[in-house]
Parts: sequence; structure tokens; C-alpha cells
Amino acid sequence: MVRPQNMTWDEPHILDRLRTAIGAGKHPGPVADADIAVAEESMGVRFPTSYRVFLRHFGAAWLPDSFEIAGLGPGRCTDPVMPLWVHVVDINARTRRTSRAEFIQFSGNGSDCRFYFDTGSVDANGECPVVAFGRGRDNIIIAHSFVEFVERAVAGRLVY
Repeated sequence: MVRPQNMTWDEPHILDRLRTAIGAGKHPGPVADADIAVAEESMGVRFPTSYRVFLRHFGAAWLPDSFEIAGLGPGRCTDPVMPLWVHVVDINARTRRTSRAEFIQFSGNGSDCRFYFDTGSVDANGECPVVAFGRGRDNIIIAHSFVEFVERAVAGRLVY
């Protein structure tokens, strides 16, 4: 997969792409930049550019094709009532103890495959590849950015 060299990589363009892809998907709503910064600091990473745009405007999401995207929606796993949205910090607090620190889990296929940002490979746009891990799938790059992952997931074009 090669990203087109002339692609615009600013927030309005990314947001348009996300709005088009997410469309009828469910999401809790925007997250403040300060909350995004706290999450990044607690995890010791900087989220990819398009994921930061996603968090700012959507928070978390259920995509129309039934993929859940962990984010910074209301509720945490320690709350007395289980939250509707998976919190990216909570999901990684459990998995990062046993995996490499540069991998940030943000989604899964509902079965045996999980999707991660490889924050150890950041490009000039602040993006990193999305990789799949699961039975027989170790560190397979399936998208060059979060927004590309969302577009492919919604279109049913994820190959993993």
C-alpha cells in the first residue's frame, strides 16, 4: 500500500474523510484537547494525527460495519456500570503489560484479531501504520493511517 504523495493532510480534510466514512455510525461526541493530552501522557505516546482529529470530533465510535473504535468516550472500566464505549487508556492498560509499548490497541474484529497503531513508525504527517495481530497474523500492516483504516473498515476492504 502506497499513500498518494499529493494527499492533503490537514484537520479539515481528515475530518471530512472521517465524517464521510463514519456517517451513520454511533459515537459519544467530542473530546477536549486537554483530555487527549492527559491520555497521551498517561500512555507515554503521541496519538496519530488522524486519530487525534477523530477523538476531538467523535470521542469513540461504533462504525457502520460493526467495528468498535476505542477512544476517550464517557465512562471507564472501573466505573460501577460498564461503559458503552471502550476507553483507549483502559484497553491498553491491560494489554501493554505483555506487548511492546509502541503498539497501541484501538480496535478488533470481534474475534481473534486486534488492530494497533505502531507508534514506533511515525511519518512526516504524524501518522503511523495500523497493524493487525491475531492467530497467524503478526504485525501485518493493513493501513498507513487511522483514517485509511476507518475508510477501509466501513467499505469492507480490510485485508488482515
